[in-house]
Amino acid sequence: MSADNGIYIGKFPTKDGWIEYRVIEAAAIENVADGNRMEQDAYRALYFGQAPATRSEDMALYWAKEKSKQFYTEYGIKVLDFDRPLVDMSRDDINVILGMEF
Repeated sequence: MSADNGIYIGKFPTKDGWIEYRVIEAAAIENVADGNRMEQDAYRALYFGQAPATRSEDMALYWAKEKSKQFYTEYGIKVLDFDRPLVDMSRDDINVILGMEF
């Protein structure tokens, strides 16, 4: 049985020109790149929206290494470099866009 999970560092540009990093453990990460732009934004908000943000790449790597001690992962630690800012979206909006309840 496959775990299909990893520790993912989301690297997002911000509207003010900075970069922010968010660290999560997740499965089925391909969802953040599948579908149309609105669906991608909804999955990105679902997966990364509640994770704390840092502007320090070193801090994000530290968080990822610490998180990797808590979980068995199939894919280890991966950096996902996103092309647009993380959209602030409510759980209700995510549910409507994706057509299911999370």
